[in-house]
Amino acid sequence: MSYYRLYFLSPDNRISRFVELFHDSDQQALDDARGHVGGEAMELWNQERFVARIPAEEMTAKSGAPA
Repeated sequence: MSYYRLYFLSPDNRISRFVELFHDSDQQALDDARGHVGGEAMELWNQERFVARIPAEEMTAKSGAPA
């Protein structure tokens, strides 16, 4: 299992908080990350390796909140 961090970004792109994730693949970690609905942009990292950025718009649409 690999160690990931999911960073939640404020509107000015500063890290507001993070959660630790443990998964066997990037895809599993990304699927888990998308389950953290909060309307914030997020970045997923595996150690020092950038995996993906999930825009706030994608998370707002998923939560059902107005964009």
